[in-house]
Amino acid sequence: MRGIKRTSIIYVVFGLFPLNAIPGWFGPDNYEDCVLEKMKGQDKVMIATARKACEKRFPFEKELHDYGDNLEIDWLSLESRLYLFISKNLGEYAVTRYEASFSKKACDEPQTRSDYTLSETFAFSAGETLASLDIENADEYKCMRTNSIWGKLRN
Repeated sequence: MRGIKRTSIIYVVFGLFPLNAIPGWFGPDNYEDCVLEKMKGQDKVMIATARKACEKRFPFEKELHDYGDNLEIDWLSLESRLYLFISKNLGEYAVTRYEASFSKKACDEPQTRSDYTLSETFAFSAGETLASLDIENADEYKCMRTNSIWGKLRN
């Protein structure tokens, strides 16, 4: 009988206070604390390794500089809608936002910055490869250039 009471008390206590509900008890609970924990006693040359490990544990959206080489992007304009397709992503990040500018001149014509009269940001839901926006007279746009790419590290 005594063993049953003790077991019941343990179930009640841990049922009321699940182990993962108490922040910080079993490691860091955010990216910054994770990096600080990983760097304790380490040489500062290990910071990149610590950051990457913590980003895997606590993924966050960030701008992906020079990530365009990992992507193949196609786009299409139909009447009043612009579509953006990620046909290939060879990198380790899932694209969450893609900011692009559009010109009414064909891409093989000489372009200046002022020719890109429309700038838009396409949002991609988790793991999706298609995004679209309603744009008046979208079919007038003939050329696209990338402004910035944002993403989260894939698990």
